[in-house]
Amino acid sequence: MLPFKGKSQKVLILLKEHEIITENRKDVSGMANGRFSGILLVSDMDGTLLSTTKTISTENKDAIRYFTENGGTFTLATGRIPRSAGQYIADLAINAPGVFYNGGMIYDLHKQSVVFEQALSPEAEATATAYINAYPTCGAEVYSQGVLHIVRSHPLIEKHLTVEAFISKRVNSFADVPHPWQKVIFVDDSKQIDEMEKNAPEADDVGHYVRSDEMFFELLPPNVSKGRALKKLAAMLDIPMNRVAAVGDNMNDEDMLKTAGAGFAVSNACDAIRQCAPYGCCANDDHAIVEVVKWIETNWAPSVATNA
Repeated sequence: MLPFKGKSQKVLILLKEHEIITENRKDVSGMANGRFSGILLVSDMDGTLLSTTKTISTENKDAIRYFTENGGTFTLATGRIPRSAGQYIADLAINAPGVFYNGGMIYDLHKQSVVFEQALSPEAEATATAYINAYPTCGAEVYSQGVLHIVRSHPLIEKHLTVEAFISKRVNSFADVPHPWQKVIFVDDSKQIDEMEKNAPEADDVGHYVRSDEMFFELLPPNVSKGRALKKLAAMLDIPMNRVAAVGDNMNDEDMLKTAGAGFAVSNACDAIRQCAPYGCCANDDHAIVEVVKWIETNWAPSVATNA
């Protein structure tokens, strides 16, 4: 069990094709009338909450705990799967469902249950096959049913497997991967990913492409993004978007940072994100979440207390 688990109302789940919509769902922080009550803070993981050595600093953990103990709501928005994220959060004060698969899923880490999900259509199989045929050096992997299916290996994929908590399976082709698919990741060196990004087709009914790392390029379901998922999550929690703060570092964070009431790019973020984010903060290795919590306390907490 994770700390600071709130009480939940009964959940009504409606199934629509690959989408699960949860209504009337709300997690409440430790202090209903604390100075951060009614504020949602969402952080990306890699390059933001996690340090370069893939750890969460004590300073960041303490800042998050201070935020949630005083009424704030904190969670994650990441391209990772819940299992992969879970290895980092045993003592992290998360008190709301998180955004995973770059917006393809909202998942309750406390209950280990899906709140919302949108998957790729079966037509993505042909699209992904054409892509790896066009780029013969790239690796390719598919997230499906909580398993990482490796369609074409790559040294970066093999390295990733040694440090992350993935359940993986090697397959001969995309046709061997069971549906539904959460996303497809193409992996290669940065120059090749630059080329993929430059030549990526426009978004269509099959999906759209987003760069999530220097060496990762992803095919996501149509209209799936961290920003769209953040809007869904904020509505579930009954928190207005002008009281949502988000922190990120890469292109898969762009619309989340623009959608939030206050979007922060860490100083180690890619150039495009630093330029488009409304706010900036220190680097991931310098405890960026501490700085963002201080900003919230200075700029938002007094107004929340006044309006309480």
